[in-house]
Amino acid sequence: DITIHEVNWDDDEFVILATDGVWDVISDKDAVRMVQRSLRQFSNEEKAAEELVQRARQRGSKDDCTAMVVRFGWLKRKEGEEGATDENASDQEDEDGAAEGGAPEEGNR
Repeated sequence: DITIHEVNWDDDEFVILATDGVWDVISDKDAVRMVQRSLRQFSNEEKAAEELVQRARQRGSKDDCTAMVVRFGWLKRKEGEEGATDENASDQEDEDGAAEGGAPEEGNR
């Protein structure tokens, strides 16, 4: 089944892409809580996805369990959060024309 969810660019900090082996045993809300907790602890999207898959297997999923966490890095993190961006941070660009933590400029996509 295809499901479409609109992203709220002001509030959403990440998206979870996963196979039904994960979604069959973990609810959307539980998955979000698990990923949020993992990101706070490790600040690593790959680790968060691995923990989600591990939890699905612990809950008895027999299907393929694959997950990916995509963090929206261009969003400014909340004040006081570890790794929060500074208002005066450099907007130095990489080879793709993307400022650190940002989307590529229009002409470089």
